[in-house]
Amino acid sequence: MEIKGSFRTIKSITENTNLWQQSGGNITKAKDFKNCINIPLINGDEETPVLKYIPPPELHLLLGVVQKLFDCLELENTNVATEWIKKAGLKLDHYGKYNANNARQLLKKLDILKTISPGINILQCFLHSIKSFRVVLVKH
Repeated sequence: MEIKGSFRTIKSITENTNLWQQSGGNITKAKDFKNCINIPLINGDEETPVLKYIPPPELHLLLGVVQKLFDCLELENTNVATEWIKKAGLKLDHYGKYNANNARQLLKKLDILKTISPGINILQCFLHSIKSFRVVLVKH
């Protein structure tokens, strides 16, 4: 089960920065204040999530989504996940993660996943998610 947090806003960053400074401004304690050590440089509605002003770069979204989907697939059925990677001819980096080229290639190799898992109903959810994400990337 994942625990979801709240989005950071200009106001929340400012408040955390002020609290960090009031606590003495010790950099080793920054983690206790969500690593907010500077007042935001952007202006805008203080309650609007910062993501509305500065969305994450495409590369981070690509790597994060592909890795998360693959990790979920691996938890559901390790054999299918391993076979998909093997048949797609891809290798993880030395951290067990994908680089951008591998992530893009994996998204292009859905036909392999379909042939490996035709009778496994739960994997249809993964196929749908991956197809949907691939459409977003193509339209961008």
